[in-house]
Amino acid sequence: MVAGQTGQIGIIRRARESNTAQRIRYSEVRQELRAHLCDLGRSGRGLAAIRSRFEQMADDASLDNWTREDARLSVDVIDGFAGMANKIAGGRFEPAPRQQPMLKLSGVDVSVYLDVMMTRTRGTKDEIGGVLFRLTKADDGETATAKREEMGLYAATLALMQVQANLSNGRTPHHQLCAAFDIQAGDVHYAPRTFVRRAQDMENACRFIAAMWHSA
Repeated sequence: MVAGQTGQIGIIRRARESNTAQRIRYSEVRQELRAHLCDLGRSGRGLAAIRSRFEQMADDASLDNWTREDARLSVDVIDGFAGMANKIAGGRFEPAPRQQPMLKLSGVDVSVYLDVMMTRTRGTKDEIGGVLFRLTKADDGETATAKREEMGLYAATLALMQVQANLSNGRTPHHQLCAAFDIQAGDVHYAPRTFVRRAQDMENACRFIAAMWHSA
């Protein structure tokens, strides 16, 4: 959403031509953080135990280089998550469904896999939202920070759209419960009240993808 038109065409081309299965960075620590958030008794001690396990993996010579490197990078993720404790302390989280339908936008099937659900009861309403983890390391600089924040707001809006379309399960979706946790940057981006404009931006982007898929 924040790439220029030339960049967008490159992204479409890579997505269309990619047919090689790849190992996914941070997949194991992602699972650990999901479980930690959904644990009603979550504590700093539990997070420290997770960190210790990844430190041991990073130093384990019996593991392959990719796994050791992933463990080393995952320690940074855990440290970033620990630094966000005050920002997410009041949240009530529960596991997201293992099977999550594609989000259909303007003829394009978009994979939006929420990491956890966020819930609350307000008055007589049971409200629900979803959270996406962003685990990659943040770049330095004002321009990079502004771009990352913009991406976070789009990701949070995408989470809201997925909940509205597929995952509300009889509860009321609310933008205040839909967020992107930018863990290594230490930021939480919630879907804004003006999410409709961003939702329309993503619908339009998907129209562009559909139109350019075979010719990019």
